[in-house]
Amino acid sequence: MMTATINLGGKEVVLFLAHAVTPRHAGSSADISWIDLPLQREVHTGLPIIQASGVKGTFREVAEKDWGKERTDGIFGPDTEESSEYSSAIAFTDLRLLLFPVRSWKGIFVWASCPLVLERLRRDLQVLGLGSYLSVPTEINIKNNNALVADKAVLVGENRLILEDFVFEAREDHGLKGFAQDLQKSLFPGDKDFWGQKLETSLVILSNESFLSFARFSTE
Repeated sequence: MMTATINLGGKEVVLFLAHAVTPRHAGSSADISWIDLPLQREVHTGLPIIQASGVKGTFREVAEKDWGKERTDGIFGPDTEESSEYSSAIAFTDLRLLLFPVRSWKGIFVWASCPLVLERLRRDLQVLGLGSYLSVPTEINIKNNNALVADKAVLVGENRLILEDFVFEAREDHGLKGFAQDLQKSLFPGDKDFWGQKLETSLVILSNESFLSFARFSTE
């Protein structure tokens, strides 16, 4: 978890990275689709999210177990039927996607991202005064059939990355390696075993279009 206090009325703003250990399905209540409870998604990108209300509810449930109802209500606000009495002292934003697992011919799966997602992360870090915390790659220009990889271990032959049934022409990027190492320290601190090493060797950057396609059609 990364924290920083910024000048927003003296309030403390916390940015945190979450790793889904098990598959997550945050369903939306309704959609024009044949799928029952389809994934919550951003309207403008179609990327999966967990809406702020669900994130807050999860934190509230844990807090109530540890602190009791009275203290939790003072921070998170009263129950719905008493919501007019006073407001919550804490607010959450949507939990947004940073890395998405995609099946790979080498290494079982890779952690994929794209320039759009990385640029949003870089912007958020700058706003919070954490611009130097993660060495987020910038000015990435990738064609639809190309990819950048942090390590050649995921490549088939010299320069082919095969994800699902799609073949990408890929090249190793040393700057991406540094970003992968920064993420490893944040998500798996002190863990250089399987998951820490997996992140360092399996991080890939796809074009926005390719990434959005996997995030939409490799879920539901």
